[in-house]
Amino acid sequence: MIYKYSKSIQHNELYLVKNNTNANHVTANMKITRTSHASGVTRTLDLDITQHQLIDYEKGMKIQYAFPNLTVSEREFFMTGITEDEWNALFPEEDDDYGSPDEPDHGTSFLKNEGNYFDEN
Repeated sequence: MIYKYSKSIQHNELYLVKNNTNANHVTANMKITRTSHASGVTRTLDLDITQHQLIDYEKGMKIQYAFPNLTVSEREFFMTGITEDEWNALFPEEDDDYGSPDEPDHGTSFLKNEGNYFDEN
């Protein structure tokens, strides 16, 4: 049975897909449809979100507290529509090294003793 949640965030559709309840835990999956702020592509993901969590978020709770069970990537999708793959394509990981010994030292000359930058004279 599918229940359509009556309120939508930013005019995107939310569907309550299933709701299983036991004495200690409630799980719910909602199909969240978002349009990516980066590419304009519309996608739908099935996220583990309860109606209670959604209401907390809508009342202003920070997303990491409202949806602690979601991954960082899932929360990003919820807010912006950007998927993990799209994020990685936009912001590829850089090497941890800061250049090779053959490359010039850009931007770190302030660390060298080339003058007193705090001298008021």
